[in-house]
Amino acid sequence: PIPVSFTRHTARFLFIWLTLLPIAIYPNVGDFTAPIVVAIAAVLCGVEEIGVQCEEPFGILPLEVICGRVKADVMKTLEDDLSVKQTLIEAGCGPREPAAGKYVSASSSATSNGRPSWVVSQESVKAQ
Repeated sequence: PIPVSFTRHTARFLFIWLTLLPIAIYPNVGDFTAPIVVAIAAVLCGVEEIGVQCEEPFGILPLEVICGRVKADVMKTLEDDLSVKQTLIEAGCGPREPAAGKYVSASSSATSNGRPSWVVSQESVKAQ
């Protein structure tokens, strides 16, 4: 982020410059000084405001809405994933995994080849 002192300095410089601009251009443009100064001030103040917004964009972004939507999407994905796994296991099509969140030691669930009992090996598939 840009330091606040830099932003204040540029704003003060712009204010002083725009204040002295009519004095500098009056001899050349006469009665058109006011409209010309207003047009130049509008452009330069607009550019300065755009610069401030680019330096600190989080004031204008709807971050709470974006984060809420991401959270809802992630929760929905997790719910869908869990329900699909449970449906496959109930239908006998999914892996026979231990229940989520339960610790199963390798020695209690391992077969003779050292793999957990729910892992299907290439040999057992060929044997069937």
